[in-house]
Amino acid sequence: MFNINFLVLSFLSATALAAPAPAPAPQAGTGVNDPAYSWSVTDWSAGCARSGCYYAQPNTLPDFNISAPAYNDIPAFSAYCSGYTVGAPFQPCGVNDDLPGNRGVAAHLLDAETGTGAHIEVSLAWVDLEQTDTYYNYTGNATSTYNQFVAPPQNFTITPSSAFGVA
Repeated sequence: MFNINFLVLSFLSATALAAPAPAPAPQAGTGVNDPAYSWSVTDWSAGCARSGCYYAQPNTLPDFNISAPAYNDIPAFSAYCSGYTVGAPFQPCGVNDDLPGNRGVAAHLLDAETGTGAHIEVSLAWVDLEQTDTYYNYTGNATSTYNQFVAPPQNFTITPSSAFGVA
């Protein structure tokens, strides 16, 4: 009896390890993988040249815009971003609005997870002005296309997929 149970347990353990990991569960109300919260990207334009790939190349192409309304404890924001070189560090974006709060937005290009497309990652960080020594950061990403010269600017959404904070 012990040998059969041990074999069944071994088989179940092996199949559990071989099964694909489940997708992150939506966390309603938190803003992370939350179907009710996303960031709107507008006027996305990206391209590649011999020097590398870029999105809204600084000083030459219009920036892309990203914004979101306030959601629970996450502040509203509106920013414009440009950058270049896949794998470069986050590039600070300009904040468009004069809303209260100490907020920052940054973006950068990553290698596309599927091997094609423009994989953009955006980070929103802020300090809660009503609580000392607080800091929050939400990050999300999306894969779009390198559409410069072949298609008009694109619009899409990014849902934050990770968050951390110090409170």
